[in-house]
Amino acid sequence: MTNDIEISTFGLLDKNNQFELDEAVKLMHCHVAKKCNSKRNKKKLRTEEIGIVVGLLVINEEVEIVLKFLQGMKQVTKAEFNDSFILLDD
Repeated sequence: MTNDIEISTFGLLDKNNQFELDEAVKLMHCHVAKKCNSKRNKKKLRTEEIGIVVGLLVINEEVEIVLKFLQGMKQVTKAEFNDSFILLDD
């Protein structure tokens, strides 16, 4: 009998698609919009369609950012952010 333990991991841990801490800090106070709302002119977005990056979290060694909209807050990973949001501060 051996004392070997087999450990299996699962999930999508693509290190290239995760926020670095300094990258997330640089996004603080930036304005964002959902991609579906940004198809029209950025200057014509309604106030409730614009969010701001208000914080960051480190959960299970993954950095996530916190977005605040009038309707509430949302925490997103880099993959979610890239898929669903755009930066308005250019």
